[in-house]
Amino acid sequence: MSTTEETMTNEIAQAHNGEEQNENGNETTALAVQGEAQSQATLNLRPSEYLPGNRPVTVSSRKIADTFSAVGGARPVFASDVQFKETMQVSGIRPIAASTLAVRDTYNTMGSRPVSASALKVKDTLQASGIRPIAASTLAISETISIMGNRPVAANSDINIDLLMGYLD
Repeated sequence: MSTTEETMTNEIAQAHNGEEQNENGNETTALAVQGEAQSQATLNLRPSEYLPGNRPVTVSSRKIADTFSAVGGARPVFASDVQFKETMQVSGIRPIAASTLAVRDTYNTMGSRPVSASALKVKDTLQASGIRPIAASTLAISETISIMGNRPVAANSDINIDLLMGYLD
């Protein structure tokens, strides 16, 4: 560690009274955890120099409700007022939050994905990076000009700009 980095680390430590430094003088950032004795044994707190890209870690007032074991050690689960309906097993365990979203259907791509109910009128679909809807509209599309992946081109004359802006990717 360079002298400049040591000075910055010491200044940060002084600014955050009560933070601990390990035997090498490196700042260790602690999180507020339930069951202090148990949490210190569960969480592997590391000096900030161990983070990828030497990213800084700041003191947090967020409360940890639980931990789970993952690659690299115990990971915190923060307390939240979000209500979960269930979980699904896709690239780990993913929570599904309770919501007012009206689900019309599901499709199976890396797990069961929801298709929400919508007032969008679909004229057709296009297979490009998945199934993409083609909305029914009054937009006049040129039949002779297309770009990148056969995408449609609209005329620039006498067009409602607000309508056209809705079609940009």
